[in-house]
Amino acid sequence: MSEFLRFSIAEKELFFKKMTFFFFAYRPSPRQNSTTTTTKNSPSSPPRLCGGSSSGSACAVAARAVDFALGSDTGGSVRVPASYCGVFGFRPSHGRVPMEGAQALAPSFDTAGWFARDAETLRDVGKVLLSLEAAGGGGGGGGGGGGGGGEKKKREKSFELKRWLVAADAFDRARPEVSRALFDAVAKHKKEIEEILSAPSEVSLWDTAAGGSEGARDAFRFAQAAEALRADALGAFLETDPELGPVAKERIEWARTVTTEQEAGALRARALLSSRLDEMLRDDGVIALPAAPDTAPLATGEGSAVDGAASAAAAAAAAAAAPSSSRNALLELTAAAGLAGLPQIVLPAAVLPPATVVGGGGPVGLSFIGPRGSDLELLELGVRVSRAMGLSCK
Repeated sequence: MSEFLRFSIAEKELFFKKMTFFFFAYRPSPRQNSTTTTTKNSPSSPPRLCGGSSSGSACAVAARAVDFALGSDTGGSVRVPASYCGVFGFRPSHGRVPMEGAQALAPSFDTAGWFARDAETLRDVGKVLLSLEAAGGGGGGGGGGGGGGGEKKKREKSFELKRWLVAADAFDRARPEVSRALFDAVAKHKKEIEEILSAPSEVSLWDTAAGGSEGARDAFRFAQAAEALRADALGAFLETDPELGPVAKERIEWARTVTTEQEAGALRARALLSSRLDEMLRDDGVIALPAAPDTAPLATGEGSAVDGAASAAAAAAAAAAAPSSSRNALLELTAAAGLAGLPQIVLPAAVLPPATVVGGGGPVGLSFIGPRGSDLELLELGVRVSRAMGLSCK
């Protein structure tokens, strides 16, 4: 399904296209959800796939078919494709962009995000979409520990994003070649970035009191799964007895095993992480971390950044209850902003050289998490950092 809309932004005519995969929002690789062999490869790295459920939008931007495109992000479906396709992407603060008319998956996590070929367009689209909230009220559901009350008060504050925090533990969870490529890209322009922000200081993204990275990952998995099964749209869809790909089927079956005690524990961990990140960021901090732990998975499945399985059947065998090491890392990197309802921007900061990964190199994204409600300031920071680093959609 495709929808074409035209926006007039800053006296420019820009076009975007929303392209949708039937992906089911349960897998960072469409190939392993599909009951067919049809896939879409990344225009930025043809041997590789595009990423998650909004990857059609990311592909359209990467292919220069459109100036920008819309997507949705519950657990990383804008942030991960942006990294995989080498484009700019943005997940807003939870509730900042109205979600009326969208199918809910997990309302306390669901957000409307977007992609663009350059940071200026990403910001300009944000000025329009974020103004919709001010005119028509929030939306996007409620509940959970991250995206709810107090946001209106937060939005009335001004944010001066000056403290550059580097999540050292998050870089440790990425593939070493990815972390090195991102560090090298930043090091070339460190002086210019420090003039925009400050000298970087290392922090820990995850709270050991809440179980560290594993606790954040499991908090997302349990809370999102329980919430998704209560969503009207998903329940109605499952009642039709649809033909699902093996991995999506495994995930749904696993979600049905989540207990009320597990969900309650996940919500407690979510509240702890949200409070900790709010305290760390305050009104002036941004946290730098990899947008994804690896390059995109190969279309063949060989050397996959998702779980190395060569077939959908092999992937399904261990897909849900015991996710792979690389999927664990992916969930851990994307869970923080989702659990806390915080905005996150992705910049196409580096491309791994062909010799470093199976199947040749591919794009990797650098991301920044900002304080709740600092969406416009974070988008503006993305413009300034991108100019300092000379970044664009290749």
